[in-house]
Amino acid sequence: MKHLTTVVGSLGVLTLSVLASDARAMVLPDSGSVSVSGNAFYVVNSGGGTAIRGDASSSSGGIGVFGVGTGNVGIYGNSSSSTGVYGQSTSAQGVYGTTTNGRGVWGHSHLSSGVFGDSDLGHAVSGFGQSGCGILGHSVSNNGVMGYVEGPTSGVYGENDSSNGGYGIAGRTYGTYSIAVYGDSTGKTGSYAGVFDGNVAVHGTLSKSAGSFMIDHPLDRENKILRHSFVEAPEMLNIYSGTIKLDDRGEAWVALPKYFSALNKDYRYQLTNVGASAQTYVAEEVKDNKFKIAGGKPGMKVSWQVSGVRQDAYAEDHRIVVEENKALEDRGKFIYARAGEVPMRGSHAPQQHAAAERAPGALAAK
Repeated sequence: MKHLTTVVGSLGVLTLSVLASDARAMVLPDSGSVSVSGNAFYVVNSGGGTAIRGDASSSSGGIGVFGVGTGNVGIYGNSSSSTGVYGQSTSAQGVYGTTTNGRGVWGHSHLSSGVFGDSDLGHAVSGFGQSGCGILGHSVSNNGVMGYVEGPTSGVYGENDSSNGGYGIAGRTYGTYSIAVYGDSTGKTGSYAGVFDGNVAVHGTLSKSAGSFMIDHPLDRENKILRHSFVEAPEMLNIYSGTIKLDDRGEAWVALPKYFSALNKDYRYQLTNVGASAQTYVAEEVKDNKFKIAGGKPGMKVSWQVSGVRQDAYAEDHRIVVEENKALEDRGKFIYARAGEVPMRGSHAPQQHAAAERAPGALAAK
């Protein structure tokens, strides 16, 4: 059964043919335009169904709902208790928006997801920017962008295929005691807060609770792992070592790298005789990147070690603070908290939020 419904606007009276049994309330015409300061088209459905729905049933593609904004929002969704914009697709984009100057897709929600996408084969939410952000997330007190995954893949994944450099994932922070990129591990066996498969560059000071190398065990590479701890010091110390054979007078000059004197200061020496006993000593300290050993026996071998404190520009400007008081809010808390102790979270780790929001609608039933 059909009945006629009229809609009045600045274009005049629009008459729509509607099936009374249709839960969607009305079927829109193919096209139309209007110039008003308010809503050009406004539909309210109080019966629990869909206020406006667009279907693209062509097997060659198409878009169910398409929004274009030449200076404003292409598609805007607002919800006070559920999803602002919800899109679902079995093989393409769940929601797609494009704009030349504003927002292609923008969703706002007071309690749930501003924009939510669900896709069985393609991307649930996809963003593309010619010169701006593909996807931009902003939050006042929570995560700007959050990814949640239940399988053995990535919650958030970034890839950069530019031939001119760039970043797959980048983080930046401006606040005090804030962190640009943070990783948190639950501490379960085999879990890591971060794993880097390749070279890693740190332009700054690396602070850690412990450190080691980890390699396949050289005596049983197939079945064992070997670890060695780092050598620590309260100073920025460089260590150089080697062995040298003394000449017929029981002396030798040890040549150091050409940059040694420029890089180091406060030299320390250590000599060990090999194969014989003798009163070897440092006869002349480092000058012109070499020092002299004397007091040995002709032809004997001496193991030597020289260390120096870095004096390059970065080291001079960033000396390690060996001891310092904890911030007031961190006192009584611990970087490594044992059972019953309070972990230090205020200035060294970001606020921990609950698990990701579950999807509304169909996914909530999973």
